[in-house]
Amino acid sequence: MDIAELRKQEAYETLKIQIAHLYVQILSNIETLQRSAENIALYKGASAVAEQEYRNRRTSIHDVAKTKEQEFAANQDFALLRSTINDQLLTLEIISHTPILTIQGEKDVQETTIQEQEENKRQSKKKDKKE
Repeated sequence: MDIAELRKQEAYETLKIQIAHLYVQILSNIETLQRSAENIALYKGASAVAEQEYRNRRTSIHDVAKTKEQEFAANQDFALLRSTINDQLLTLEIISHTPILTIQGEKDVQETTIQEQEENKRQSKKKDKKE
């Protein structure tokens, strides 16, 4: 084996390690994202309770503000983690030469177009019945 072939194999092995590392990070972040979504739901509920308690004069506006602040922080954490996952998926897509988000984006556009066409058909049938 010549030096060029060895370097090519070494680069390929490095690329495989990067792909595996990204994959593991993505899986871990998806699990964390799920927990983050649950956290948001809990804070939304806590905010609703705090607001109701304030309306019933059982708590102060400070308590409501604190709960809302925690809800906002949970939303920010979720958005940041979702952005990180998207970044990791795009990086994985690029280094593995495998469409991941691109295909999903195209499917979403196609599904939206089909749904719009079906809705237009329903609207036109309703108009025909009225006439």
